Amino acid sequence: MGSSGGQDCLLLLRHAKVSAKAAQPPLVIAHSLLGDHRGYGRLWNSASDKSRVCALRHRGLSRADTVALDRPGAMASIAMYAAALVAMYASGSFDLIGASFGAVLASHVWHAAKAAGG
Repeated sequence: MGSSGGQDCLLLLRHAKVSAKAAQPPLVIAHSLLGDHRGYGRLWNSASDKSRVCALRHRGLSRADTVALDRPGAMASIAMYAAALVAMYASGSFDLIGASFGAVLASHVWHAAKAAGG
């Protein structure tokens, strides 16, 4: 997970514990409104060992700049997350989950990623 472009918004939580050939699609966790991936610890720790597990880094928590909690701020975050996912997983699929606001975010990011060719 490099820091070039928007890929710094993806955080690797765990590698798959099987060969690439035997691996299942990566699991990507969408964060909550004002929190990060840590609330999903039990989930990603118990996720299949056959999947790489990543999280979307909350722009407002992981960067020096702030993100407005308005429509333009949300749309910019969604576009950045989608572009990073398309770039990272262009050759295959990924699973995207979230809870509460994270579920809404995951839905919007999925649609944006699909529209961007993912």
